[in-house]
Amino acid sequence: MMLTEILKACETSPQGLCLEEISRRLKKDPSTVEGMIDLLVHLGKIVEQPAETVCETCPARTSCVLIGRSDRLYSVPMNTIKE
Repeated sequence: MMLTEILKACETSPQGLCLEEISRRLKKDPSTVEGMIDLLVHLGKIVEQPAETVCETCPARTSCVLIGRSDRLYSVPMNTIKE
């Protein structure tokens, strides 16, 4: 069930979420969530990308509270998001 919750959280944020934000949304310890994220990345259900790649083009980068907190963001590949 937690794998599904992680996928749903990532689907709500096309720019990606950091481990800390996913953990906060699920109310779980980051060390618990990290292993599940790794599994989802390995299975190709979510993608891992450097935060600076996304942050460079984000219009909120000057006021973002997440910059500097994580070096990785996780998101669902665009071709798998259900509308």
